[in-house]
Amino acid sequence: MIQPAQIDDLKDIMALVTETIAEMQAEGNQQWSEDYPTETDFASDIAQNALYLIKKERQIAAIMCLNDEEAPEYQTVAWQSQKPALVIHRMAVSPRFRRQGLAQELFVFAENEAKKRGFDVLKTDTYHCNDKMKHLILRQGFVKRGEVYFLPELAAFYCYEKILASK
Repeated sequence: MIQPAQIDDLKDIMALVTETIAEMQAEGNQQWSEDYPTETDFASDIAQNALYLIKKERQIAAIMCLNDEEAPEYQTVAWQSQKPALVIHRMAVSPRFRRQGLAQELFVFAENEAKKRGFDVLKTDTYHCNDKMKHLILRQGFVKRGEVYFLPELAAFYCYEKILASK
C-alpha cells in the first residue's frame, strides 16, 4: 500500500537512500551522492505532502516524490505537451525489495494521482547511465523528449514524458 511519508519515517528513508547511493556508485552511476538527495530534500518533500512510500515487512521498501515542480532546465526540452505536468522525482526501491513490482506500483500510483489532480501529463528524468531506471521508465509508456544538464560536472539527464489518456 502506498502512503504519504511522515517525518518519523525520515531516518528509515535515509537508510534506503544510503543503500541506493552505494549501489548506484558501485555501478558507476553518479546520479545520487552524499550531496544529493539530502535529508533536507526529503524533509521538505514530507512537509509538502509530496513524498510517498511503500512499506514491506515493516520496513520502507520504496519511495517517490511526486509534485508539479519542473526544474528550470526542463524549459529547454521539446515536450510534446505544454500543459502543466505532475513530475516524478527521487524514486528508489530498496535493493532488498527489488523484483517485487514496487517500482511499477509507484508508476501506476503516479499516473492515478496525476489524473485525480487534473494533470494530463507525467514527466520525469534520470541520469544518462541509469540503465535500470531508463528501462523502467520506457516500459511504463514514457517517451524520451530530450536531455538536460543540472550541474557542469555531471553528464546528461534524459527527460521523459507520458501523455495520459483522457477519460
